[in-house]
Amino acid sequence: GAARPAARVALPTMPMSLSQMVSIIYVATKGIADEVPLEKMQAFEKGFHEFLAKKYPDVTNISGLISLGGPMSANDETSHVWIKPECALLKNSIRAGLPVVGICLGGQLMAKALGARVEKNRTGECGWFRIVLTNKGRMDHILNAAGKNPLVYHWHNDTFFLPVDGELLACSDACERQAFRIGEAAYAFQFHPEADGQLVGQWLSAQESEDEIRRARKTGNGNFIQDRT
Repeated sequence: GAARPAARVALPTMPMSLSQMVSIIYVATKGIADEVPLEKMQAFEKGFHEFLAKKYPDVTNISGLISLGGPMSANDETSHVWIKPECALLKNSIRAGLPVVGICLGGQLMAKALGARVEKNRTGECGWFRIVLTNKGRMDHILNAAGKNPLVYHWHNDTFFLPVDGELLACSDACERQAFRIGEAAYAFQFHPEADGQLVGQWLSAQESEDEIRRARKTGNGNFIQDRT
């Protein structure tokens, strides 16, 4: 199988004064506190709070927001009634100038919250593939540390379009929009910047992962879908 690098692409570094950073998770068995050691993110001084997508804090009570990935679609509001209130929280957080990060589904929800479309990508992606930073991405004070053509992990079928004022930071052969920034503090990623080989191994060890990869292979370009091993 593909080589699995040991280093993560760095997530945005947040001010050390943050005391109420909130992470929205969709899979109860795994949260970002496990995925990204806080000392590596250099993000939190006093606290870090995770919750399932059931209830949402008021934007005035938080210092930042991370919306993670999940298997659902950002457009499936009928089955997932929390999508609308989460989009409202994301929009309000961005408008308030808070640090906001959306990863995979979270990035799609950010785009949706800001009025952009989320649609099926021309192919699913599952595996380690390189992205290309745009000129704005290479000048970005966060992403420029990753180099022009970093190897990152992908697992998605849908893709976001750019919201108004969104700056495209990265693209790839399989997906035209891999990352965008709104203002100075809000970042959306289609890929998984938090993932390293150990974390991906945990994802792939889940029983349902083999079925998901098999379904992706039937409908997508096999060049962008790697096996579990």
